[in-house]
Amino acid sequence: MQLRDPQEHDRRSIRLAYYDYATSAAYFVTLCVAGQQCLLGSVENGEFIESAFGRIAREGWLWLERTYPYVKHDAWSLMPNHLHGIICLLPVAAERKALGQLLGAFKTTSTKKINELRHTPQAGFWQRNYYEHVIRDDKDLEGCRAYIEFNQRQWNLDHCRVQPYTWE
Repeated sequence: MQLRDPQEHDRRSIRLAYYDYATSAAYFVTLCVAGQQCLLGSVENGEFIESAFGRIAREGWLWLERTYPYVKHDAWSLMPNHLHGIICLLPVAAERKALGQLLGAFKTTSTKKINELRHTPQAGFWQRNYYEHVIRDDKDLEGCRAYIEFNQRQWNLDHCRVQPYTWE
């Protein structure tokens, strides 16, 4: 049996310790394209123009709400190399997927369709992890919504880079 070196293989989790991510709540998430490649579309004059891959990502994001009755989307936005969204888990189902499982389902279904389009059956499309923030209150929710709304307008200031949201 080969022993693994924890310094080499373990990653520090960015999730809240002991928090149940299947809890009914609103979550602000950011999912990035692998390598931060601008494959989902472009921003021209502050307006997002989606590519074929962006269309698939949009359809996949909307698929979550149609597939899982306890998922409700709030504000969300595609960018050339990432997606920002507020996803709400409603208290309508006894058994539910946790946030990570839902985002994994989104990544899996959208990657499969994107790979069919680009003829790369085994390739990854999305970055391995995702950023999340549990929305704490109405002020926090409004701040997340404003960040998403203005993200496309600010794209030219920060081309092909994801800026993490900063909370006051």
